[in-house]
Amino acid sequence: MLDIQYIREKKDVVAKAAANKGLSLDVERLLAVDAERILLLQDTEELKSIKNDLNDLMAKATPKERSEIIARGTTVLDQLIKMKNMIFRKSFRF
Repeated sequence: MLDIQYIREKKDVVAKAAANKGLSLDVERLLAVDAERILLLQDTEELKSIKNDLNDLMAKATPKERSEIIARGTTVLDQLIKMKNMIFRKSFRF
């Protein structure tokens, strides 16, 4: 198995080696899926940061503010779960 960083850096070499071995590998498609995965990971990290900020706000919030923060936190958590599922599917696409 090749490291994705190696494939990114040597995509022509990898494509040629796969062809020489009679393997069908769309390196460009692999790298496109990897780019999508990276964007999803970045979005996930941003959502985690928002979740952490909401957790910090909870400590200082009034009861009314807490219900709003909880609602926002639930939305963020739902988005995080969806993102992680998408990352999982992208990771095993190839």
